[in-house]
Amino acid sequence: MKSPHILLTGASGSTAGNLLRLGTFAGTEISSISRSGVSFSGDSPFSSLLADLSVANPNDILPARADIVVHGAAIVPKKARSDADYQANVTMAENLARYAWDRRIGHLIFISTGSVYGPGLFDPIESTVCRPADAYGQSMRAAEEIFEKIRGKVPLTILRLYYPYGFDAQTPPDNLVAKIFLRIAQDQPLTLAEGQERAFFRPTFMPDLSLLLRWIMATQWTGTLNVAGPDEMTLVEMVQAMADLLGKTPQISYQAGLGLPGSAGIYLLKSLHAGFSWTSFLEGLPKAAKSLKLLPEDE
Repeated sequence: MKSPHILLTGASGSTAGNLLRLGTFAGTEISSISRSGVSFSGDSPFSSLLADLSVANPNDILPARADIVVHGAAIVPKKARSDADYQANVTMAENLARYAWDRRIGHLIFISTGSVYGPGLFDPIESTVCRPADAYGQSMRAAEEIFEKIRGKVPLTILRLYYPYGFDAQTPPDNLVAKIFLRIAQDQPLTLAEGQERAFFRPTFMPDLSLLLRWIMATQWTGTLNVAGPDEMTLVEMVQAMADLLGKTPQISYQAGLGLPGSAGIYLLKSLHAGFSWTSFLEGLPKAAKSLKLLPEDE
């Protein structure tokens, strides 16, 4: 039986790149497409395509055959509003949707974000109306809507992630937990938004996401899914747990106007993946610290 062919976008970034290195796509043939190129030393057949999907015509550069497309590429704007970054994320979705439609792709998996719901929501479920407030959330919601238009012909899974962490081979890391870990380790101050002592987070351990994605590919599950860890914690509680692990005292100040994030519901996920055990934040933290070389590896 021939191995399935996976087309992976965004493997030079944090989430998709770490999923690749965690062995999520073991037993498949992998074609990676990114703007900066990717090296990979795993056992699966691997090819790296150098291209920018936000400007290129995918039918000119992508492989003629792919069984599954995992779209993990996205630009996170550095500013609250960035028209160029917004348009880049939208154009990537338009190009991949055209490719998936033309080539009759067997399964399209879009790695989206909980930011599509907008700020101030507590425990949104998948049917909650999306009202994204920033350029990133707005562009990712626009991308979701583009993919939803082809759902009738291309099986579609949308994963809305919440604060993935725990395997940070990328330098510098670009996820929230890793950035906070490094600032605490370097005795740098942390500036949080006023209200974040009340806002809840459910950070998601990256190896758990890898297992979930393998299950989704194996079962060909389709639909939209919030993906969040089991612990409901404020950002201040998260910071304190990281500081305790490193034996540090965090320096926290507050600033108005930075926004108030919400948290993520995982009700559908619990019913879908019976028997799947999510890693608690306190269990995942030492592994995250070791991947950042803030703690020694086990002998």
